[in-house]
Amino acid sequence: IILPSEDTMATHLQYDNGFWDPRVWLPRNHTWSDLKNIPGLTSYAEVGDLIYCLVTGFILLTIRHIVQHYLANTIATKYFQIKPKQRNSKSIHPLLEQVYKDKSSPPDKVIEELAKKLDSEPPKIRRWFSRRHRHDQPGVLDKFNTYFWKTGYHT
Repeated sequence: IILPSEDTMATHLQYDNGFWDPRVWLPRNHTWSDLKNIPGLTSYAEVGDLIYCLVTGFILLTIRHIVQHYLANTIATKYFQIKPKQRNSKSIHPLLEQVYKDKSSPPDKVIEELAKKLDSEPPKIRRWFSRRHRHDQPGVLDKFNTYFWKTGYHT
């Protein structure tokens, strides 16, 4: 085990003391000892209390998953007849996909160059980019699930 040198430790302690200086964080005439919990009189938040935030966040994420994927999905499909979005992946073209990753809506000059490389017409290339962009958009069912959760959460 390699231990830090005394100079390194002294430097860290100097920065640590400067960072936690009461003049930076506390009002005048107050020190860190004023914030110690006194049983029966005061109760301040402590570092260990952060675990409650993590647990609450995990519980909310779990509830959201259950509500969106089971409750909202069932309501949307049974009562509103919303169908899942059909994903059409027939027209996968490696060169066009690479350009799409760089820029989903390339300028006309790039489209013309692609049309020459692929021995196609620019309108067909534009149509491919338009369809590919629509493919990435969330469907009605996804939007319904998201807004179902948001409505319930914020109400």
